[in-house]
Amino acid sequence: YQFTAPMDGTYYVAMSFTPTTLPGKTGPAQWLYKNGSALKELGINYSSDRFETTTGVYILALDAGDYIEQRYTNYNNVTVVFDRARGFFGGFLIG
Repeated sequence: YQFTAPMDGTYYVAMSFTPTTLPGKTGPAQWLYKNGSALKELGINYSSDRFETTTGVYILALDAGDYIEQRYTNYNNVTVVFDRARGFFGGFLIG
């Protein structure tokens, strides 16, 4: 998912996911990208359970036209299921 800033400002950005993976396996991580470059890795799922939620909240200075996006990396090639019922990506202008 991607968001493009309509104006210069400070933005509150939140993103989360709960992957389904095999118990006890190193699973996926989510990343926050800005203008095509990695900004933050938001956690790796080292869960002993099948579900573990990873959430990141950030305050970012964005210029008009800057874009941010949520991406995923699967570190061990296990089957992973993502759906929007178990995660979100959003934000808003705060100043």
